[in-house]
Amino acid sequence: MISEDIREYFGIVGNGFEDKRERNTYFRVMLSDGNRKYYHSLVFKFHNKDIENIPMIDHIDGNGLNNEISNLRVASSKMNGRNQRLSNANSSGRAGVYWLKARSNWVANGKSDGKTQYLGSFKNFDDAVAAREKWEKLQGMYTERHGRQKDLEN
Repeated sequence: MISEDIREYFGIVGNGFEDKRERNTYFRVMLSDGNRKYYHSLVFKFHNKDIENIPMIDHIDGNGLNNEISNLRVASSKMNGRNQRLSNANSSGRAGVYWLKARSNWVANGKSDGKTQYLGSFKNFDDAVAAREKWEKLQGMYTERHGRQKDLEN
């Protein structure tokens, strides 16, 4: 699982271990100086030695154990948030869409830069989802897996 080139370059000792954080699992390794590091950050740095001050590395497919370089990208906190799976607290099955019992309507909204944007109230779920998807497209940087059911994940 650990590339010998990366092991040697960073001084990784041992075989590493899975580290469960909230809903995500990542692979961590121990370095010879005693520090623990996320393996995906080392993989990315190994393949992109010219990039300094990398703020965050995102797993494109959402699988924190898939540390192939093709699955890793530099991401801001905002970009990383736009690649999140559906929250366990979501009851509609779609991010940004919820049932408003008082009005007997589906409501679509989106959040950008800390501000919630009302996208509309709809009689049917599919129209609310369409409004949310249109908004996501206009916002940009959302991945196909953002806010979708877990069956779309690897």
